[in-house]
Amino acid sequence: MPSKAVRQPHDRERAVRAVALRVEGKTYREIAETLGWGDESSARYAVTRLLDRTEAEGIAELRSVETQRLDQLHAAYWGKALAGDIDACKAVLQVHDRRARLLGLAAAPPISTVSDAEMAAVLSALLADPDLRAEATKWVRGHQPPMRVIDAEVIDPNEPWADE
Repeated sequence: MPSKAVRQPHDRERAVRAVALRVEGKTYREIAETLGWGDESSARYAVTRLLDRTEAEGIAELRSVETQRLDQLHAAYWGKALAGDIDACKAVLQVHDRRARLLGLAAAPPISTVSDAEMAAVLSALLADPDLRAEATKWVRGHQPPMRVIDAEVIDPNEPWADE
């Protein structure tokens, strides 16, 4: 029996067939049963691995099919949502969220970073200008937590009047 660690020539063919079945709307369990995998995780792994490697046209087709399905769901609930049906509104919002994730629209915006040297240069320029320095000082003072002063006297228990 061939080792599972070594890829067999028919593995790619089977993975391509798994992607095709997924495009047709089959579940991973159905794909596993059809192609002879032990469980649905094997089918999911094969589909994911193949799509990750390349197969750009397969990915584009799968995205297109999923987008069409989302369009159908959207159309089915849209009228009810506009009429005020809360459950339909929730369904429409879920469809919008899924579409945004599918198309990469929900990705976090890129975070710009500033090096310590760049920050030091900006702060130096800021503090060099007397007007900007005054504004910055005023801003910092306005954004500091309030100071609490506690007035207390320390009494040394060894002093003779400590018991008084």
